[in-house]
Amino acid sequence: MAKYTGMILTNKGKELLARAIIAQELITFTKVEIGSGDIFPEELPEELTGLKVSFKVLNITSTTVLEAGKFRVRVAFDNAGIVSDTYLKEIGVFARGEDGIEVLYSYCNTDDPDLIPGEGSGVIERVEDLVTYISNATTINAIIDQSNVYVTIKDLADGLATKEDEFNKNSGFNKNKSDSYSLDDSNVIATSKALKDGLATTFKTSDCYYGIGDYWITESSENPAVKWIETTWEKLEGRMLFGADGSVYRVGQEDGVSQLTLSVTNIPSHRHQVNSHNHTQPLHYHQTGKLSGERSSSYVEDYGYTSASGAGSRFYQENSVSARFPHTSSSGGESTGIASPYTDYQGSGAAFSVLNSYRAVNIWRRTA
Repeated sequence: MAKYTGMILTNKGKELLARAIIAQELITFTKVEIGSGDIFPEELPEELTGLKVSFKVLNITSTTVLEAGKFRVRVAFDNAGIVSDTYLKEIGVFARGEDGIEVLYSYCNTDDPDLIPGEGSGVIERVEDLVTYISNATTINAIIDQSNVYVTIKDLADGLATKEDEFNKNSGFNKNKSDSYSLDDSNVIATSKALKDGLATTFKTSDCYYGIGDYWITESSENPAVKWIETTWEKLEGRMLFGADGSVYRVGQEDGVSQLTLSVTNIPSHRHQVNSHNHTQPLHYHQTGKLSGERSSSYVEDYGYTSASGAGSRFYQENSVSARFPHTSSSGGESTGIASPYTDYQGSGAAFSVLNSYRAVNIWRRTA
């Protein structure tokens, strides 16, 4: 963050520093914030009491008093929790006095900002040094977040550059085997190489308290192998953890679905009742049309008789005779027979979700 070196004291910071110089009041540096806000020409940075648009709080990992009244604040920076790419335009250092009131102590803003990628673009971790001013105030403190302190290459190099005073041979601390001195680990001063190798081994796996087969559950997308060097993890996706019972559900067994379609065998035995009923015909009449009948034959019969005028005969002819009459008959009360009805079809057979209420997280299992 070389372009963010122009830290200025705010008015609140100047007031706090004045109390520290005059009344020997303790200044405690509490945190660092970074933001994406702009300073407009009519605004004075000294009058700010907070960042314009703060998007992340950085914890202080170490502090150092420098020459000429300067004070270095070291912070650990990463892009965890930053959803999308964001420009880093402003930085603020916060501190408090013995009254416990936290103020924006110093501030800087740039018109040439760094672009901070969102966490989805990959993990970014680095250490940054910010230099502010404390004049000749002698009572300075800082809140150090020990949970976020990493031994960086810079820290290691600074530590290794600090050398012990050289001992003369045979002084009692620097004897070798030819001097018949019994060496043990309690009086051997480690070389720089030994210290580097030892620290490298220490920070690889010894601080990882998760054993093989343990699960790491987090909302961070970072592979735990980044945090614990030389460990190996696999990500569990699309599954929930379920307690094993040693028989039906064995450790490591994977099963289950998120959606299910029922079959006939899944449905309890049942039947649908159709209302009992009977169909009958009421008593009624059927009327036929008029009927006719005729006799079409004809005949002649002679009858003999005596007449005063003498014998003779008469002729009779029988012609057809027709008759018409209506006819009705009654019926009813008979059954229409056995009926076998069905109910209408219902349902479409669609699958349904069997998921419990959930909150999605990242689950990692350590494999090595």
